[in-house]
Amino acid sequence: MIMNLIGKYKFKEIKYVLNNFSNTSKGNFINNNNNKNNFKSFLTNINQIKTNYNDIIKQNNKINIVNSKYFIFSNKNTINNVKNIKFLLNQNLISEKNYFFYSKNMEDNKKLKDVANFENVLPNAVKGKVVTRFPPEPSGFLHIGHAKAAMLNYHYSKIYEGKMILRFDDTNPAKEKDEYVENIKNDLKSMEIIPDRVTHTSDYFDVLMEWMTKLIKEGKCYCDDTVQEVMRDERMKGIPSKNRDNSIEKNLEIWEKMCQKNAPEEVKTFCVRGKIDYKHKNKCLRDPVFYRFSDQTHHKVGDKYKVFPTYDFCCPIVDYIEEITHTLRTNEYADRIPMYKWVLEACKLPMNEIYEYSRLNMIHTVLSKRNLRWFVDNNFVDGWNDPRFPTVQGIIRKGLTVKTLKEFMMAQGPSKNANCQEWDKLWAMNRNNIDPVAKRLFAVTDENKVEIILDNVNDEVQKVDVDWHQKVKIFKIIRYNANII
Repeated sequence: MIMNLIGKYKFKEIKYVLNNFSNTSKGNFINNNNNKNNFKSFLTNINQIKTNYNDIIKQNNKINIVNSKYFIFSNKNTINNVKNIKFLLNQNLISEKNYFFYSKNMEDNKKLKDVANFENVLPNAVKGKVVTRFPPEPSGFLHIGHAKAAMLNYHYSKIYEGKMILRFDDTNPAKEKDEYVENIKNDLKSMEIIPDRVTHTSDYFDVLMEWMTKLIKEGKCYCDDTVQEVMRDERMKGIPSKNRDNSIEKNLEIWEKMCQKNAPEEVKTFCVRGKIDYKHKNKCLRDPVFYRFSDQTHHKVGDKYKVFPTYDFCCPIVDYIEEITHTLRTNEYADRIPMYKWVLEACKLPMNEIYEYSRLNMIHTVLSKRNLRWFVDNNFVDGWNDPRFPTVQGIIRKGLTVKTLKEFMMAQGPSKNANCQEWDKLWAMNRNNIDPVAKRLFAVTDENKVEIILDNVNDEVQKVDVDWHQKVKIFKIIRYNANII
């Protein structure tokens, strides 16, 4: 099917315009099946047109030719992508080197299909009022998947002239360290992401405990000491816990003991579960765990607390407290969104906007902090910044520029479509950015050097300007005399 010219026009109408062009212009387009298939990639420069096309437009007012440097023969999707990539360039989210619209090469122009759409994606976004958050758990270094989440939240906050909060989800004292907190901050700084505020979920532990007390008093949560394996099996089969129908008074008594600094041994095996629906089709809603007991020392608050909330419970409440307007989440957790909404409804808190986007997957790559930590703990790598690792520090150490990383993430955008990216694509973009500025250097080893003496050159040192690069005019000064190694 023939593509359209900027608007929805028929092939015969476009052909009418082409027939009025000079032979030079028509030479770029031949009416055959091959060119029909490649019609969307066909570009012709206005300077090639010798006929006064304004007269042609007047004769056929159905055709609207955009007054720009190029005629773009395209379908609707390509037009949208041209618009999207212009938007990225205007927002300084992509460099001109990788701005394919500027390329006259038709093959390069095909790459427009990979450009993401950033406009009109966030529902009910108001300029100046958008607040996003990036909530990493400080249990390891950031990897390339975290980089996508951080950049989407940060750039949306900037696009809408709002704010982004860096919130450390420090609710699991067994895995978290100050080392990880500092390295996450450094990683964000290296990616040129400057949050407007830095907070910790632990800042709100007292408030979260008050909310849980309230929910227990209302009969919406209960304490349970079922063994983990048994609990997992019961949830899978839709079997209620033996403690599900305990009285509010008994649940409240156990909860208050769990919160004590010197909690008695008999309550240390208890957790607190939401009383939702033990037979729900969405198994995430089968009475999930919202609080658990831990004797571990917290890296920030020490031994002040013995009960710690799960991410599913604390996240919606802290989002409300911090006035988050748009919660961006990967769609791998789509089943947990009803739980997010249940917590807000149970606490009688207003709902914010949730936007899901696809998780970034890299081919033949492990993107799990738990699995990556296994490699580190077992000394299979030099550390979290090993250049073989997909961590931010690892790939930057390997040679990836921050500029390329940003462009790669902006190309992925907030799409919801599942994808598995190739590393070759990322490194090809990196070459595009490095090639114009990389210096070309040659060296001779001391053990293999051969001295050449020139007869027609003075012994005095002379200077000459030489290009660092064949295409980019960046000069270097070379000094030489009659003796050349």
